[in-house]
Amino acid sequence: MKTLRCAFYISGFIACLLAQQNAWALFGWGKLNVYSCKTEQDAMSCNARCDKQSTEIEFEINVDRSVVFAKVFESGALISSGALEKCSVANKNNWQCGQGLEVINNRISFHKEAMIDGTYYRESKFSSNPVTTYHCAKR
Repeated sequence: MKTLRCAFYISGFIACLLAQQNAWALFGWGKLNVYSCKTEQDAMSCNARCDKQSTEIEFEINVDRSVVFAKVFESGALISSGALEKCSVANKNNWQCGQGLEVINNRISFHKEAMIDGTYYRESKFSSNPVTTYHCAKR
C-alpha cells in the first residue's frame, strides 16, 4: 500500500503538468530509484533512513530554457511524463521547480522539488492530509 501511495502521489502531480517537447539540448540522468522519507533532512540527503519504492523517475534537462522534463515509471512501465513548472535551472545537477500553493478540486496543496548537487528531493503537503511527505531519488 505504501508503494502505491508514493507512485500515485508522484505520478498524480506530474500527470497534471503540461508536456513540452521542442528542440531540446538535453542532459539526462537515466532512471533514478524513488525513496520515501520521514523528514526533510533525510530526503535532502537521500540517506539510508529512506525506504525504496517500486517507482523510478527520469529527468531530461534543458539548461538554456530552464526546462525540466520528468518521466515516472512504476515497476518499469512508464505511467506519467511532463514538464515541471516554475523551474530555475543552474545546471543538470542543480535546479528547482515548484508550484508553490495551489488549489485543485477544492484541496490546497504545496509542491517543491529540486536537484541539489545531484540528489533529487521533493516535498508535498495537501490540506486533506496534515502530514508533509518527503521523497528523494538516486541511482
